[in-house]
Amino acid sequence: TNGFGAGVRYQFLEKLAVRLNGTYFARTVNNPLKGRDINIAALGDFKDDIRYVKGSVSQIGVLGEYSVLSMLRLVVGGAIINNTGVDGYLKPSKGMDFGSLSITPEQIGDLKANVSYNGFAPYIGLGLGKSTPSKRFGINVDLGSYYMSPAKVTIDATKMLAPNKQQESILENNLSTFRWMPTLQVNLNFKIAN
Repeated sequence: TNGFGAGVRYQFLEKLAVRLNGTYFARTVNNPLKGRDINIAALGDFKDDIRYVKGSVSQIGVLGEYSVLSMLRLVVGGAIINNTGVDGYLKPSKGMDFGSLSITPEQIGDLKANVSYNGFAPYIGLGLGKSTPSKRFGINVDLGSYYMSPAKVTIDATKMLAPNKQQESILENNLSTFRWMPTLQVNLNFKIAN
């Protein structure tokens, strides 16, 4: 989600308008996989030890609107995407046994990972509903997508998990095709002037 936001729209020709808007959203989920019946092979027995996952997105954008029909608009523009990404923290709560060898959680270490998308993102979409309310209040919907900058991955790990730092570039490469951020936006409009 892009979260909640606000914007200003100015109609300067019958079919053309421009919008300046901004949105923000953040959420933290503690122990997101604990007790859930999900098999994530890369995590093995440590799936329950993901302590938190944090996600946030914020953007400030400028969008142009062209009214194709009275209830259909082409919306294009872009946004500065900032503070957008996902953080996770893994700290094992139990050790591992390999025959007579026992490794404690302290010897395993911990791991923090961040995937972030920041920079300029072009946008294209369609607007459904009247762009300018007939009365004082109105509602319309935008459906489109941002094309974000490539993901940046940062891994900080300690002890036995430290070699995971070498996976940053591999993860960035694997995420290189995940650049489209689809958006469904509900706009509640208030007309200030005629």
